[in-house]
Amino acid sequence: MERKKLPAGVTFRKDGRYMGRVQIDNERYTLYDTDLDNLLKRLEDLRYELRHGIYEKEQNIVVNVWFHTWM
Repeated sequence: MERKKLPAGVTFRKDGRYMGRVQIDNERYTLYDTDLDNLLKRLEDLRYELRHGIYEKEQNIVVNVWFHTWM
């Protein structure tokens, strides 16, 4: 099976998934996907969200704290 030449920041893993990395403001973000085109789309969306301040890192938050944030 012949694979496409991968863009910068994207590698193919032994488990069959593609791994894409983006580093912005000394913070590294890593995404995984089995479909290269889907991974490239997700990386593009992530870069857009990071540039425009939309991206919010996932956090472990308890229900009580989330309730007060929501209210």
